[in-house]
Amino acid sequence: MLPVTLESASTAFRSLGLNSGDIVELHGSLKAIGLVSGGPNTICDALLKVLSHEGTLIMSAQYSTNSDPAHWEHPPVDIEAFKAIRESHPPYTGKSTYLAWMGSLAQTLQLKDLTEFSDHPSMAVMAYGKQSKWVTMDAPLTPAFGLDSPLHKAIQLKAKALLIGVDYDRLTGMHVAEALSKKRPYTIESATVVHNGRNKRIKFLDYDYDSDVFKVIGTEFEKTHQVPTIKLGNATCKLIDLSTLHEFTLTYFKEHL
Repeated sequence: MLPVTLESASTAFRSLGLNSGDIVELHGSLKAIGLVSGGPNTICDALLKVLSHEGTLIMSAQYSTNSDPAHWEHPPVDIEAFKAIRESHPPYTGKSTYLAWMGSLAQTLQLKDLTEFSDHPSMAVMAYGKQSKWVTMDAPLTPAFGLDSPLHKAIQLKAKALLIGVDYDRLTGMHVAEALSKKRPYTIESATVVHNGRNKRIKFLDYDYDSDVFKVIGTEFEKTHQVPTIKLGNATCKLIDLSTLHEFTLTYFKEHL
């Protein structure tokens, strides 16, 4: 198989339905694609080329360990370690924070000079392009995915979601409907933030988010909605109208949970 290149990836994204000026929430696996000449930079640059300076690329920049250790599952930690973690964990700093679980595509976008970051301590979003400042500014602490959150703004902008070699359970934008449905129980969270130049541990309430049901919702969504699909290397790519999926997900939560 020939490697994926900047030109072949750009052509594939256009054939999928992406255009100049689009707002795109990206979730993808470089490993799923296979051989890519230039690695994750090629995929990000191909997308930015297609979107042009008029478009915006959005990705999750979650700092998942800056959360309460009592909720950690992959892996869990001993209760004896909770206090030390809460007292010592560093805050989220945007470009300089290592995004351990976000993958190479997110890590590539993170390092671009013009990438903007929201300031949520654990559920941040980053964006590159024309709408990046507005999408990331004034992000609420809680609910992390509620009204006026970065991904709620993306939905308002009629964004599209691009999945590359991953399923709906990776589509963070679906959490907005989860939050707005008010069907999830609350949980007590904690995180380290910078306050008056010093690290401070804060507590706050947010929903107990769970993406396990998103695959089921995605399957049901595709039964009644057209989702353009292509192959990029070995990876299946899907382009989804995010606002339409949001309304479908909101209805699903209200009717089934």
